[in-house]
Amino acid sequence: MKAGTLGHWGNKIGYVLLPFAIGLRSNPLDYVKETKVVIDKKKASLEPLFAYFIVDLVLKLFGIKAVGKLHHKLFFNTTLWFSNVPGPEQEVTFFGHDATYIAPSCYGQPNALMIHIVSYVDKLTFVISADEETIQDPHRLGDDLEESLQLIKASALAKEGNKNK
Repeated sequence: MKAGTLGHWGNKIGYVLLPFAIGLRSNPLDYVKETKVVIDKKKASLEPLFAYFIVDLVLKLFGIKAVGKLHHKLFFNTTLWFSNVPGPEQEVTFFGHDATYIAPSCYGQPNALMIHIVSYVDKLTFVISADEETIQDPHRLGDDLEESLQLIKASALAKEGNKNK
């Protein structure tokens, strides 16, 4: 990076802790609406910035090992990691080869389930990382997730169709 520019190298990650409720609703959009309210409140709060600055402070005062222990304690007690990353809206090429999809993930997390969702052009890619001792059939989990999203989509389209009448 050029000297004097405003950009910085490295990741600056803030995170929020969300309650995760599992339940059957008569209307799949009810769950989406409830979750959106919680996420909007969390995004409007100082929690992500506070989390970032605390980790940055621990890093500066005590070093990378202390940050590693802090994250391990936090994430070890977390049921699910969920990351949604907006990807490029136009196709990307690497050395003249088109990328058909982007699917990032992490390895070695101390929890049972991690889900990454990445958009790329007009596609969503779900990457599920599961501890097979806890979740015996991660492929079924993926199928169930896909079915849930289809139900939410159908419900949203039905609601949209009712509005237009």
